[in-house]
Amino acid sequence: MIQIDNTKNYVLSTSSNNSSAFMYIMYYDANKTYLGYTSATLNSTIMANSYSNYSRAKYINLRFDILNVPEPMLEQGNVKSTYEEYNREIY
Repeated sequence: MIQIDNTKNYVLSTSSNNSSAFMYIMYYDANKTYLGYTSATLNSTIMANSYSNYSRAKYINLRFDILNVPEPMLEQGNVKSTYEEYNREIY
């Protein structure tokens, strides 16, 4: 599960130009109780007034209708950024 701020919008982008592929966004409350789901195409803004119980959502889970989602990136806002590979330094 991915913790979200339900006062913000998010965009899920990928390096794919497959605009017909769908994703399913499952919403959960603070106790991780399932609230429901919505669907959207890849590379689109999600969550902005797209679900009636969104104000109660604290977590989401994503499911895609294609097997390999190339370089998915979830970020706050309404505009997708250029894909950046995740870099984590271990000390």
